Amino acid sequence: MTTSVVLLIFLGALTGLSRGVGVLPDTLVAISGETVTFATTVTPPATPFLVITWSVTDIHGTITSIVTSSNVNGTLPEYRDRITLFSDTGSLELRNVTMRDTGDYRVTIIPAGGSQQRGNCKLDVHELISNVVLIPSDTDLLEFSSRVTMSCSTTTGSGLSFLWLNGSAEITAGGRVQITDGGSKLTITRVTRYDQGPYRCRVFNVISSGTSDPVNLYISYGPENLLVTTSPKLEYYEVGSNIELSCSAGSRPPAVYRWLFKGDPLPASGPELRLRNVQESQSGNYRCQAYNNKTLTAKTQRTTITILASVSKVEVKTNTTEMFELTGPVSLSCSSTGSSPSFRWINGTSEVTENERVQITKRGSVLTVITMTRYDLGPFRCHVFNLISNGTSDPVVFSVYYGPENINLTRFPSQEHYDEGSDVALTCLVVSGPPPQLRWFQNGDLLSHTGPELRLMNMQLHQSGNYSCQAFNNKTLRNQTSEPVIIAVKRSEISNVVIIPTSTDVIELTTSVSLSCSSAGSFPTFVWHNGSSQLAAGDRVEIDTKGAVVTILNVTRYDEGPFTCHVFNNFSNASSTPLKLSISYGPESIDLQLFPSREYFERGSNISLSCSAASRPPALFQWSLNGDTLSYTGPELKLVNVQENQSGNYSCRAFNGKTGKSQTTKPSAMFIQTPVSNVTLTSNVTVMFEFSSTTMSCYAAGSDLSLVWLNGSSEVTANHRVHLTDGGATLTVVNVTRYDQGPFWCNVSNGVSNGFSQPLHLFIQYGPDSLSIEGPDSVYAGRHAMLLCSASSLPTASFIWLFNGNPTGVQTAAYVISSSQSLDAGKYVCTAQNAVTGQSVTGSHDLAVLAIPNCDYSKAIGIAAGITAGCFILIAIVIGLIVWGLRRRKRHSSGYPTLKRERKSVRVKHSEMYKISSRTQSDH
Repeated sequence: MTTSVVLLIFLGALTGLSRGVGVLPDTLVAISGETVTFATTVTPPATPFLVITWSVTDIHGTITSIVTSSNVNGTLPEYRDRITLFSDTGSLELRNVTMRDTGDYRVTIIPAGGSQQRGNCKLDVHELISNVVLIPSDTDLLEFSSRVTMSCSTTTGSGLSFLWLNGSAEITAGGRVQITDGGSKLTITRVTRYDQGPYRCRVFNVISSGTSDPVNLYISYGPENLLVTTSPKLEYYEVGSNIELSCSAGSRPPAVYRWLFKGDPLPASGPELRLRNVQESQSGNYRCQAYNNKTLTAKTQRTTITILASVSKVEVKTNTTEMFELTGPVSLSCSSTGSSPSFRWINGTSEVTENERVQITKRGSVLTVITMTRYDLGPFRCHVFNLISNGTSDPVVFSVYYGPENINLTRFPSQEHYDEGSDVALTCLVVSGPPPQLRWFQNGDLLSHTGPELRLMNMQLHQSGNYSCQAFNNKTLRNQTSEPVIIAVKRSEISNVVIIPTSTDVIELTTSVSLSCSSAGSFPTFVWHNGSSQLAAGDRVEIDTKGAVVTILNVTRYDEGPFTCHVFNNFSNASSTPLKLSISYGPESIDLQLFPSREYFERGSNISLSCSAASRPPALFQWSLNGDTLSYTGPELKLVNVQENQSGNYSCRAFNGKTGKSQTTKPSAMFIQTPVSNVTLTSNVTVMFEFSSTTMSCYAAGSDLSLVWLNGSSEVTANHRVHLTDGGATLTVVNVTRYDQGPFWCNVSNGVSNGFSQPLHLFIQYGPDSLSIEGPDSVYAGRHAMLLCSASSLPTASFIWLFNGNPTGVQTAAYVISSSQSLDAGKYVCTAQNAVTGQSVTGSHDLAVLAIPNCDYSKAIGIAAGITAGCFILIAIVIGLIVWGLRRRKRHSSGYPTLKRERKSVRVKHSEMYKISSRTQSDH
């Protein structure tokens, strides 16, 4: 390499003062074959150094002089072609360095006339690392019994350090791990499955590094953690099922599997055993054996499979199903198919257990009832089950014959006498199996009706007598007759009709009322009336089945009655005395009225406030002003000669002492005000120059005043030139313009009246500006010409004319040339001046005089005469207009100066400070 490079500089900060401090660096590191420069920090002197010497002490302690520079230079032969000495600084370049160049280098510099300087520097020369190789002693190992040694080497490199890696983790010595031979050897004893790698060896020195290719170890282990699973996972399996057994084990290499059933090998191999359409004979212990042919180890795991046949064809047989009560025995036998069945007997919904009358034998399959009773009818069922299924037989029902017995005859309703036309039901109850035949007797005579119930409808007098019933059992051939029941029928007319209410004093929508109608007489029918209308059941009206009781739910004010109960039977009728209810309600629909009806009232007025509300009993009224209760009560509040302190929100509260409810009106606002009077408008100045300021103030008597400023018919609102202060009572106009002349008005109002001030006009002096000169640009010689000068100005401007820069003496708005000559051609300048504002404005007009073309002179003279006459007439008209305008201006100036409108089609403008409102002058 030809490039001189200082590779590394190590400062001696940890050792205090370093060797050669200030002259050479402490240490240099170089790569074999490259160039290194020992650069001094000496500044080149003005005169050459006397002597420069370089020497080196190698790693064996031998001191060698490299080069001496003085009057006679001397270089060691072995360095002659490898070094360059820089005589100006004493620096030394050493090329193609080798490992032998490692050592401590010393420089001594003796300057002319100065003290010598010395420096030391240590040079370390290293080879680049190449071809890092990792070699294991073995890669095929057994867990917990094998050991492995891995050696790391390089082709080239010096000053080597080693780092061992397992995957991305650094390996350190300890326990089963040993690192020897300067870190180049790694030994692992009793290897485990987690020691498989990949392993890498990383070698480095101060100038380079390298990493070996990865090496993986194959570590055999197992089998272990043997596990047998079944799918589906059940405790018991049904005959015909399909079962899969799976075997797994932790093993490397993968284990070899074989299966055993009850200790005998099965032909199946591999981790799965499939059993199809299994039978009961296949129940038993299954074993899985896993074998590792590398570790020569085997493990076995057992599982038990139980296969059962399902329960089916459950059937019950009995010796008889019909018998008389208290006879027996009766046997029921249950049979079914299936593995290991269990039996359970059910009577209805209850399980049958053994007692003194019941025996269960033959492992539960036979049920014997020694003595049958009426409670043993069934249905009996046999429930058969095993570990995987169950089944139930069809029901068996017994017929047990008994009775009749315990006969009993009842009547409804039960009373001593029955009114003619009423209904009675006779019921005959008897215990019998099967149900008996029932016959009925009146006074010992057999009636045609049969069955357990005899209904006597609309009874008459001839149906009075003794009634009995007889029961006959056609199986036991026994009968039984009841004790007689007496039915006495009599005739009774309607009388004593009375309405009994639960209450007559009720509150609307919170109370329900029941009206009960009672009367004497047989078989009454009830009809209710409210006033003249018949009552019918509805959403709020309930009438019981007899019609004697009416219930009104959540009574309203319209349910007060009068209510009447009308009762009748087939031969008589009567009505109750009318009954009225007192129904309290309200207050509601409260309303507050003012007379007269308005919001604002003049001080001293008389005002009446009236409050009304729907209420029973009549409501009590209380008045409030601004939330404070007034002493006055009653539905009407009269205010006489009202004053301003009586302004506010009036409200009325209605209270019903019966319902306990109250209602308050919304507040009604009422304002008592003093009428507006003495509206006065003043201004600090009324005559001013344009763009000056003015302040106007408005004064008025009255209360709660509102002020609106007007300029003509337009409302004045605040903006950047208009300021409203003092609550709107002061109007200040800044930078007034010619359009702010007024008239200004002040409109003062409150709720009861309004008033206008006298108009105020402002005389605003301005100009002159907008000067213009009207007239022809050219005229024929000998003809009349007139130039008219105009300008906007107040007061009216005065005019001065110049011709070609020379005074003309003309001081009127019109400059008239009666007969144009060539000398009249040129520039005419008009200056307008306002003597009050002190301002002036100037404009110019160029006029050309043309020669008259050749023509008939007689005609020309006639035409000229006609034009001249017309010009005189026009001049007279113009002068007349000017005089009329001046007189008119003078006439207006005597009262209030008005704004001069421009003559040259000047459009009336409005100031930007005004906003046109809907008010018109008629509002004044």
